[in-house]
Amino acid sequence: MAKTQFRPICPDWLWRSPETADLGEGERATLAYLLSSPFSSYSGVFELVPRLAAAEMRVSLATFDKRIRQLEQRGLVVTDKNHILVKGWFMNSSWPVFLKPRAKARVPTLRAMQKVPANLVAKWRVAAEACGVPSAILVQFLADAQMLATTGEEPLGDTSAKADQVAAADTVSTPYADGIKNNTTTTRNPKEDNQTSPTPAACVQVEVGSHLKDEGSALILNELAEPHRKTLMAATADLTSQSRQQLGDELSACLEAAAHGKRGPINSVKAWVDALAEEIRTGFCVASRGLEIARTREAEHRRQEEVERQAKHRKQQQAQQSAQTQATQDALTCCASEQREAVFAAAAAFASQSPGRPLSTEIRSQVLKGQIPGALAGVYVRKALQELNLIHAIPPAGQVASGNES
Repeated sequence: MAKTQFRPICPDWLWRSPETADLGEGERATLAYLLSSPFSSYSGVFELVPRLAAAEMRVSLATFDKRIRQLEQRGLVVTDKNHILVKGWFMNSSWPVFLKPRAKARVPTLRAMQKVPANLVAKWRVAAEACGVPSAILVQFLADAQMLATTGEEPLGDTSAKADQVAAADTVSTPYADGIKNNTTTTRNPKEDNQTSPTPAACVQVEVGSHLKDEGSALILNELAEPHRKTLMAATADLTSQSRQQLGDELSACLEAAAHGKRGPINSVKAWVDALAEEIRTGFCVASRGLEIARTREAEHRRQEEVERQAKHRKQQQAQQSAQTQATQDALTCCASEQREAVFAAAAAFASQSPGRPLSTEIRSQVLKGQIPGALAGVYVRKALQELNLIHAIPPAGQVASGNES
């Protein structure tokens, strides 16, 4: 029997959605394949083998990869090596079956989520919420996934009430999904076993603002968040300055988004901040709207460092040129008249080896008077002095600059 090409059934939203209305037949078929592929998971983020996927669709690997890149450019999928997130997954799948507490397929979905790279977990939550999954369900699901990863215990009971409180934060919390196995050996103190304060689990830290010191760095807020500085400082007194800044960035970004109508207003900033701080304490990392503010600040910091580096380089060059000019002038002043004749002859010889006009009688007159000619002629005079061993060595630019500063 001849093999037929894989022809997935396209769900209705693939045809009606504005994001997919102008998709080509190949890209539409690839997206439909991802929704019904044998590699797919319960949650819509999974690892596939591109070679096998291309073979199933009866296309070349290059064609399959090109279609995936086009879907990613349109914001329909997100990739991380061989892992892929299909953003519209829960428009084609019933989320209560896999995400709702006590659902039969929830535990397998939790276990599958542990294999997903942490950056895709964050984007998965955003995509799932955009498909209509309640934020409280997602918060509870990710919390249970972390508990399953760290303790191996399957979640029991429905603790969605707590999730409702945390969901008010309206942010992305990324659990530590990649590093389930922790190779660090720790020594427990039996006296600490009775303490009730939660121990923050390992989580994915966003490498933004790394130049901030962990202790003593100032909290940076925008104009909208500045009035809430005391509230934020009180809620994060036990957190590191990096976590505090992360939360401050999130508050700044969300207040700005609310001011521009991009999200709803924050009714109680104190409750909002307390909820985010509690997320951080329990092992989640706040990484959503505030990321853009942190990246902008980091880019400005790098730009300022580059400006300072260039200014230092210009200062060193100016010091070098000044030292060279002064050394040339001192050497020429100390020369006798016959030595100056030899200097001019050597300078004229250097000039003849380079394209341009020969040294004029006016330049000869300046040299004999002990004056340094300008422009390129002055360079030839300095080279002549060095050739005749009539000038001391010029120190490197870095030494000249440091010597001037001292």
